[in-house]
Amino acid sequence: ALDLGAKAEGEWVGEMGFIWPAPASATVTAKVPSRVQVLTRDTFAKARDAGHPATGQLLSWMACDLARRIRRSSELARHNEGSGPAHLEPQLQALHGHVRQDVQVAWVPASARGHTVKGSDEDILKAFESAGAFQVSGPGSEAYAEAVRTDLRRLAPQMGLQHHEDGEVITREGQPADGVFVVLEGQVRVQAGSPDAWFHVDRLLDPGSTFGEIAFFDNGVRSATCTAAGSVRLAVIYPAAVKDLIRGGEQGTAVGLHLMELFTRQLVMDARRLNEAISERLTA
Repeated sequence: ALDLGAKAEGEWVGEMGFIWPAPASATVTAKVPSRVQVLTRDTFAKARDAGHPATGQLLSWMACDLARRIRRSSELARHNEGSGPAHLEPQLQALHGHVRQDVQVAWVPASARGHTVKGSDEDILKAFESAGAFQVSGPGSEAYAEAVRTDLRRLAPQMGLQHHEDGEVITREGQPADGVFVVLEGQVRVQAGSPDAWFHVDRLLDPGSTFGEIAFFDNGVRSATCTAAGSVRLAVIYPAAVKDLIRGGEQGTAVGLHLMELFTRQLVMDARRLNEAISERLTA
């Protein structure tokens, strides 16, 4: 098993299972007598529904930490061909951190040229509803759901709809961040690293998934190339709006909080897949 280092006072463990319930991806043990504070999902949901800014700040910290781990773990794996656990462990242990830099981004999506149709605000809202994106449910969430819908209507003018045919590039690895995308119809292929490398990423995203968020939490550049796998319909949230939403989420606004949850959930799923893939590669 890989030793992923130690956590200190003020840091957290168990965030992946907290955001997206699933079997634990790591074993955590106390190295010295320790005292921990437990935050349950129910407690968090009540604070989030009440618009408590601390919930947005917590999600932002988790998203930054996950984004950094995903990018750096993937880069290390791709650039350490033939390396075993003993070589990778010290580098993997240095990946954590939750400080979000105010990254510089591209203000017009490169994919917009020839692909983006503004559409009416109602078109955009209906597209989100059909894809199951930005939908809030659960007991006691009615007021929060209504606040998300209200804020989403204010956000709609800062979004566009896109259509891409099979094989068209939507984002390219290494380019500046130029928006966050939501898959509405079809599938998007995510690839990083060359196919003949010791480790590379190659997977498909289904409707309701988001992509492009990593760059807004870490480094400001794309970590993967995303292409249309067949005919694809997307919604794009333009860069200025993404930055405003992240800041709003950290301050407790409803749609900002909800988007931060979507981002963090997607990052958790990405991190789990990456962990499993690296573990399988190391034990092959």
